[in-house]
Amino acid sequence: MFEFRFDSATKTRLLVKLQGMSPRFVEVVATKLRALMFQLQSKIVSEKLSGQVLHRRTGVLAGSVRTLPVTVAGNQISSGVASSSGPAFYGKIHEVGGSRPYQIFATKARALQFMQGPRTVYAQNIIHPPAKMRAFMRPSLIESAQEIRNELQAAIDEELKKK
Repeated sequence: MFEFRFDSATKTRLLVKLQGMSPRFVEVVATKLRALMFQLQSKIVSEKLSGQVLHRRTGVLAGSVRTLPVTVAGNQISSGVASSSGPAFYGKIHEVGGSRPYQIFATKARALQFMQGPRTVYAQNIIHPPAKMRAFMRPSLIESAQEIRNELQAAIDEELKKK
């Protein structure tokens, strides 16, 4: 989340400049914010979910990454990028890691078979470790945060110069 805050003197000057151009100002900021969120979505899908953090197998998780619509409520203009809904629920587990270890029992055979290094191991049950955190959303936002701030500030500055 990004917030732009101004001291009271700057806020007063800004409000005076914004009178009469408020709808245009909101439209410019919303358009820029929408474009920046599409760039963030693209970064997540093309970098983080294409080998940098996770390797794409089916494309279900990458397909779940979407931009949220720009909303205007009072003096707030917001948007974002969401992921891991529907059949890609497992994206949340990758983002924050597994909760705790769990036990797996052999149910269709007398023993579980798996490789542990070069050896084949048989066991009636095992304790599976929690899933490792492999965040792909948060790091993308952190890496892009300064660029998003700069581009939004540039759009605001440019629009304020026009009046």
